[in-house]
Amino acid sequence: MKNWKHILTGLGNSTAQLVPYVLVSASIKSMIVAAFIRVFFRKPSLSAKVYSGLFVFLTTALEILLISYPKRSFFSSELRSHAETALTFDDGPSPNITPQILDTLKKYNVTATFFVVADCVERHPELLRRIVAEGHQVGIHGNKHTAMILQPGWMLSKRIEECRRAIWAALSEEIPITLFRPPYGYRNVNTHAAARRSKVAMVLWSIDSRDYMLGPPEQVAAKVLKELHTGAVILMHDGKDNTVSPDALEYILLGFENRGYTSAAMCNSGVSA
Repeated sequence: MKNWKHILTGLGNSTAQLVPYVLVSASIKSMIVAAFIRVFFRKPSLSAKVYSGLFVFLTTALEILLISYPKRSFFSSELRSHAETALTFDDGPSPNITPQILDTLKKYNVTATFFVVADCVERHPELLRRIVAEGHQVGIHGNKHTAMILQPGWMLSKRIEECRRAIWAALSEEIPITLFRPPYGYRNVNTHAAARRSKVAMVLWSIDSRDYMLGPPEQVAAKVLKELHTGAVILMHDGKDNTVSPDALEYILLGFENRGYTSAAMCNSGVSA
């Protein structure tokens, strides 16, 4: 029952992030279609109204798909792994999960990429310093874990820059930060405009571990290993609620060893060893 509550809460949170954008988008399209009908049809028939409503519904559904589907976007190219695999962790750092993740990565001599949230970095700068000191890559996940789709590009760019400055402040060093993953993987033309303005490459994923659903660690690992392919970018999490992730990571890395796979942190030109 606890897992189901967690899943429903997570689903509700992610869906709620889309609702304002969908309502605004659908309203704008409805007004445009209504204006078109008034101009070209003096007495619009029922079928014209039905088709107009269907058009708004289908285009809005397509827009939601383009915003949320975690594959290559139609808006522009997105960075992918050029090595065998790339493990990525979102939503941290957190004191109860991130150290366990780092310990396991060190045990198997594997590096990964951590997409961090500014709020978490400011609370736990020592964890960010450990991530960098142990050879892992750091990417931007935003100033807060809220969707980056409704605001204009320049405003979203400010949110990206806030996270970059938080990372620099924690490290006391302005290291290059060129990777960006929007919260929930939601993105549209505004998000891509913000990424271009901030000169960061957008990174999504090709395998979702679903560790956030808090299923048995063996089940999480089995899903990843079943979908494993050359060039895979694997989505995992090291936020404070992702209690399954450390154990699941152990099973995943054991699977990598058994199958002869390697994994490394991403860099702007692909993946570095």
